[in-house]
Amino acid sequence: MSSHVHTYRPLVRPSIGVQLAVLVLGLLAYASGVIFIRLAIRSEDANALGFSLFLAASRMLVTALCCIPAWWGFGRGQYKKQALIYSTIAGVFLSLYFATWMTSLSFTSIAASTTLVNLNPLWVILLSWLWLHHRPTQGTFLGAGFAIAGAIWISVRSLAGAATESTMALGNGLALAGSGAIAAYVLFGYVAQRAGLKLGHHMAVMYTTAAVVLLPMPLLLNVSYFGHAPSTYGCIVLMALITQLLGHGCINWSVKWISPTALSIFLLSEPLIATGLGCLAFREIPTLSIFVGGCIVLMGVTIAILSQPSSGSDGYRQARSVQTHAE
Repeated sequence: MSSHVHTYRPLVRPSIGVQLAVLVLGLLAYASGVIFIRLAIRSEDANALGFSLFLAASRMLVTALCCIPAWWGFGRGQYKKQALIYSTIAGVFLSLYFATWMTSLSFTSIAASTTLVNLNPLWVILLSWLWLHHRPTQGTFLGAGFAIAGAIWISVRSLAGAATESTMALGNGLALAGSGAIAAYVLFGYVAQRAGLKLGHHMAVMYTTAAVVLLPMPLLLNVSYFGHAPSTYGCIVLMALITQLLGHGCINWSVKWISPTALSIFLLSEPLIATGLGCLAFREIPTLSIFVGGCIVLMGVTIAILSQPSSGSDGYRQARSVQTHAE
């Protein structure tokens, strides 16, 4: 193994104030994505699956192009193979997240979509249990029960009175699938950085992988990358710069210092911000049923997360555990 390969070493942890500031900034940028997606869909008057995939692929293409400078400092043999594999897998799951969640916004409400996709902390706990053999606590099971009940409530009540029940069910199902994909994306990204991969290089590998996976998808559905409204391309650029590079960049920076489970606590406020932005931008007021279901989901996820043992050293032990199982 080359002497230039990065290995894990203790890092100087930023202050709580810095971590909080980065998380707040990242969360605001992260939550703005639903607004840009809806604006793009309305500008084209399109709700088709192919158009949603076009938005996802174009967003990642612009983001990957913005990360080209990061490749210049990427030396051969600089990192362990495992770190690069984890980053690549994170990119695959990121592409699946966009393909499912962004499409869900064409079929269901912002409130329902963002609430269901934010079940991802429960997926993180489940993956840690199955992969890292970290058995969930009783509180985890209790929280999971509340969250699942809330998700079922949202799905059932959002179908009630809907013009097209099958469409709402499809949107809710896609949002749930997206929650599992983003959980894997966060977990693999966390492990990749703990294995020594620098944030800039991790973003370059991950975003390029996601772009490669997504780019062919719209073409398979006969959706072209050309001929769309100028406002659509403007929304794509804003998604790449604000939501992806700034929002996801801050989150990926934060996950280097905070365990994925603990980070999920902070991300629970994203549905509330996204729903608030939806109210301001589109006057899309969530129904009382969706509001109640969302509160149940957030309560359950919070119970599950707070029941997990967490310490500053847990992240290192988890990363080493993942490497041990992979090797």
